[in-house]
Amino acid sequence: MPPTPQQQLPEQLQQNLFSFPVPTEFVELPSKGLFYGEGHPLQGVETVEIKHMTAKEEDILSSEALIKKGVVMDKLLRSVLVNTNVDPSSLLIGDKNAIVMAVRETGFGPLYGTNVSCPSCGHLNEKEFSLQERDIKESNLLEGVQLLENGNFLLTATEYNPEITFEIKLLTGHDEQRISKYVEGRRKLKMEVGTVTELLKNILVSVNGISQPSALLEIINQIPVSLSRKIRKAYEEAMPNIQLKADFNCDNCSHVERMEVPINIDFFWPKL
Repeated sequence: MPPTPQQQLPEQLQQNLFSFPVPTEFVELPSKGLFYGEGHPLQGVETVEIKHMTAKEEDILSSEALIKKGVVMDKLLRSVLVNTNVDPSSLLIGDKNAIVMAVRETGFGPLYGTNVSCPSCGHLNEKEFSLQERDIKESNLLEGVQLLENGNFLLTATEYNPEITFEIKLLTGHDEQRISKYVEGRRKLKMEVGTVTELLKNILVSVNGISQPSALLEIINQIPVSLSRKIRKAYEEAMPNIQLKADFNCDNCSHVERMEVPINIDFFWPKL
């Protein structure tokens, strides 16, 4: 029987043919691991190691089934995270954004081209941005806010007598996915979505120790606007995240503005 093509290859070439080294790099977590509770693999961890994208990850990105289910990013992150104990859906949104940004850069390079609508005249501009200009927005605990051991934080409203304490959690990828499905379902039924109350429902763990969902919902519906804004401000300041800003100059009306770079569908699906 004649030898197969693989058997005819020198042994060294056979070994090298299937040993492409996959480089890795470390991604700094905006949270620095501070907002993960006991038992989470990222509690107190400041960086995570990721593998560079390969053809396997391209297949994940091109899977229509995963895209329709809304889980394509979680599948992608699960594939590139070196620590397999980390569940991508448990990542804080800011940490998830930082990893996604790094994964995209390793796969397609630092330049990101997309269409940007001018805030002034509405003209659609083709622009290119550098992902290397991203910055980390660190957590800032406002006065009256205390970090708890479980990764949540406590906001005390001292302007009320007696004082009111709100235990607040930072949203994870799982929370974001659940909210997205809820909003999509409401819109399909042509029902209004209360964006403020929906956010409060998802970030408030307890009020003065009260944690029953039905009781919390009743409290949320009665919260004065000034207190609602205070809670949301505390959350926004506490949430660590990644920021990508750039100078925008409209090709049509010459409008100039420092703006947050929009993340569109071509972020992970760039043109060849």
